[in-house]
Amino acid sequence: MWFPLNTHFQARKRAVTIHVSKENGESVEGAEVTVEQISKDFPIGSAISKTILGNIPYQEWFVKRFDATVFENELKWYATESDQGKLNYTLADKMMNLVRANRIIARGHNIFWEDPKYNPDWVRNLTGEDLRSAVNRRIKSLMTRYRGEFVHWDVSNEMLHFDFYESRLGKNVIDSLATLFFNDFNVVETCSDEKSTVDEYIARVRELQRYDGIRMDGIGLEGHFTTPNVALMRAILDKLATLQLPIWLTEIDISSSLDHRSQVHKSLFSGLVQFAI
Repeated sequence: MWFPLNTHFQARKRAVTIHVSKENGESVEGAEVTVEQISKDFPIGSAISKTILGNIPYQEWFVKRFDATVFENELKWYATESDQGKLNYTLADKMMNLVRANRIIARGHNIFWEDPKYNPDWVRNLTGEDLRSAVNRRIKSLMTRYRGEFVHWDVSNEMLHFDFYESRLGKNVIDSLATLFFNDFNVVETCSDEKSTVDEYIARVRELQRYDGIRMDGIGLEGHFTTPNVALMRAILDKLATLQLPIWLTEIDISSSLDHRSQVHKSLFSGLVQFAI
């Protein structure tokens, strides 16, 4: 996907006045000042997959442009434990080594997925305490192996649309070891999906906040846009901001039927960046 980064720079830059003085407070006229930015506070990221491993040109391209990432599939349960009890973190470990070496922050995506079709076959066949035990082992395995490595986690993905774990284990399925980033789709893209209106999202967050052991860290929005409506997007983001939680656009993609250099793309990205200021 093409990102209009100049728009990002323009939206987030501000005029700065620097006063230079001697120790006695007397102003220094005509002083030359050099300013070096040593870090960035506004993360711009991209998903990566196992195809980046061993691909030096891709790695160089990625590291030059982004300071945040998420593993596309390599941390999902079906990838790390396709057969019960046989854990395999080989790909995720290699990808973590890459991002750590380049000081890129990473999101943990995801521990659980409420959509049953994205769970391992053996998990779908579990019930009751067997399922609960598997859930707790999964959390403890990830939290132990990657403690401190990810800035936050999508713990139970797409809870507005699906309920595989909740319907079997109840609302308080999430172990107290985990911190919750509530991630779902069609919240900011449209107002036509009744399951994920902004009001439904806010109501669900407040419901989860009432349960002991569940800590809400932030708002995760999957941005799968067909034709972006920037005015609607801004209104929804304003309303979500009333939750007083960090808002992350965890995924952004736009229909390939649109010209990738169109004004729609520029307006979308500009709107997101300016909202975050």
